[in-house]
Amino acid sequence: MAEQEPLAPNTFLVRAAPSLLVCRPNGLQYGHLGMEVVMALGTAREEGSAVAFVKPSPLVNPALMELETDAVRIVRLGSLADIRWRIYWRARDLRDWWRDTWYEFRESWVTELKRLLRDEARNPGHPAGLRRALRRWKQRLSGSRGKRPMTPRPYLWRHAIRAPVPVILRAAVAESARRQAEAVGIPPDAPIVTVHAREAGFKRGREVHEKQIKALSRRDDGTRNIRIDSYIPAIDYLVSLGYTVVRLGDPSMCPVSRPGVVDLALDPRRTPELEVYCLLRSEFLLAGESGPAIVTLLTNTPTLTLNATDPVSSFPIRPDWLYTVKRVIDLDTGIPLTLREMASPRYLEAVRDTARFRFLSHPPEEVLEAVREMRAFLANRGVESERQATYKALVARAAEELSPRLRYVRKWAPDKGVMGDGRVASFFVERYLDDATPSREAGEPRRP
Repeated sequence: MAEQEPLAPNTFLVRAAPSLLVCRPNGLQYGHLGMEVVMALGTAREEGSAVAFVKPSPLVNPALMELETDAVRIVRLGSLADIRWRIYWRARDLRDWWRDTWYEFRESWVTELKRLLRDEARNPGHPAGLRRALRRWKQRLSGSRGKRPMTPRPYLWRHAIRAPVPVILRAAVAESARRQAEAVGIPPDAPIVTVHAREAGFKRGREVHEKQIKALSRRDDGTRNIRIDSYIPAIDYLVSLGYTVVRLGDPSMCPVSRPGVVDLALDPRRTPELEVYCLLRSEFLLAGESGPAIVTLLTNTPTLTLNATDPVSSFPIRPDWLYTVKRVIDLDTGIPLTLREMASPRYLEAVRDTARFRFLSHPPEEVLEAVREMRAFLANRGVESERQATYKALVARAAEELSPRLRYVRKWAPDKGVMGDGRVASFFVERYLDDATPSREAGEPRRP
């Protein structure tokens, strides 16, 4: 095997030859799987290279590896090459695990030693000379702490995936999915809108990241959850216009039983290829901050992302995307944050921190308003308003400023100057850019 050149911070993509990239995407997380596949395709298209995929195991949705494109040559690896690449990535995974474990151990050890030196330096029972020496040792430790190297590029390669890579399901898979769609009640020629409302069941008991348990972070992913009943007026509106609404998700979710709705999440006939088929057919996806709202980068589905908690990572890349953020209450003051305040270091340093903030989902009337705007936006995008442009500039500037010192922000920051061509919803930014008064809330999301 030739010398490999890593292209990505987490090594999902490497250069195997001058004109060949090899991708081993994240198979455990739906959104990351779709995102890494499309980043590999977009990079290969940008460079004029071919790309080969090593299928991870387990694979959360195998159908995402059954997509084809005329824009990039996809090379099929032989059995021996596939085994060699799996060994290569396993070795890199082990190396990265040891490196991260060492960094975390060193960080904890140095923090505890500094605390001990600080306490002893304040002990009046020690001689003055010893206390001065202890303070000097503490200062030296502060200057010698190891830091993870900053990656030269964010994890999300906005520049490479700014333009869609056209994809289709392999013919045999597409035909199977078409028959399945008819079997579950999706008419072959009906316009479709897909919806997804993230709930706690899929990650029950795993919402709090391991680092949060270690008190290194207080980001609580449970804040991304949404109650599906806040979608109901918008769903009824879409059905009244002749759409078939297909609800995506997993069997742990609350059921939805409405005329014109196919609740694919709870249907035992649901398959991975059927879900991808529906996204490919969908006029747009209505979702929260979740895996399907990222997979649409691969399926090229226009996306309306509501109730985002992170204004940077969710900022829409494609020009046919709109988004909003949750209303956030500062627990110290009881006052809601304006959108201007959410696009600032003060909030971005503490995204999803439930010790500092309370998160309010949009009430049903705002969800309906957003869906109406999305349909009008897709029909005629028009010119970006002054407030939309102002908000985008605020988010981009805050992300750039915080990237050098906050790894989480760096992960989703502008890439090669690109933040995205989508927009914050017009009604939303007009209402909340500088006015923090929240409308009636839909209620906090169910927690694990």
